[in-house]
Amino acid sequence: MFFNSFCLICETSIQAAKPLCSGCLNDIRRLYHHADQFCPQCAQWNGTGKICPDCQNNPPPYQKLWACADYLAPLPALLHEWKHSRQGEFAAIFQTILQENPPPWFAEAQIDAVLAMPISRKRRFMRGFNQCDDLTEVITKNYKIPTLPTDTILRQHKTPQSTLNAAERAENIINAFSVQQSVKNRKILIIDDVTSTSATLQELARTLQQSGAAEIYACVVMRNL
Repeated sequence: MFFNSFCLICETSIQAAKPLCSGCLNDIRRLYHHADQFCPQCAQWNGTGKICPDCQNNPPPYQKLWACADYLAPLPALLHEWKHSRQGEFAAIFQTILQENPPPWFAEAQIDAVLAMPISRKRRFMRGFNQCDDLTEVITKNYKIPTLPTDTILRQHKTPQSTLNAAERAENIINAFSVQQSVKNRKILIIDDVTSTSATLQELARTLQQSGAAEIYACVVMRNL
């Protein structure tokens, strides 16, 4: 059964229970990444789809990182509406991106647990939710892989990473995470909304490694290149 709805970008009336009209969705699809254009370990563009020299010389603490799309207009504004204006309906846009353009290596990774990027208790209280919890629902629903409980990882409240430059982000996030429940021998997929330097992802992956996780993978909906 169809019902009247409105596109969250252009506000066009659409006869479907969807967040976007076909025109706006196609515009966003132009931002999607393709596996043959990006390094599979850092998700940076290299035009080959092979592991880049930087990752060969200094491998990240996770097996692979996938970014579904570029962090370009209109996505930053839509993300702000979702995260900071408590417009929960905008979650469907980013869930759609993750569902349409998932990691190309997902099946072969044999992941057994999904972890939403943790936020501090203070930030969760201030914001009212963790947006990454909504994103992990896509993986749980489509692939029947359980999500780790929200108290698996404790994150200290620090200066928001988005307000810092690359060097400051790397310094700020050190020792921000602590494991509260066993992750030993688990193959874990970290889900986050957006990354720029990957400092937060790498610190979380290192923490999981040190706690005995077997393999760590990461997927972000958007990469700010």
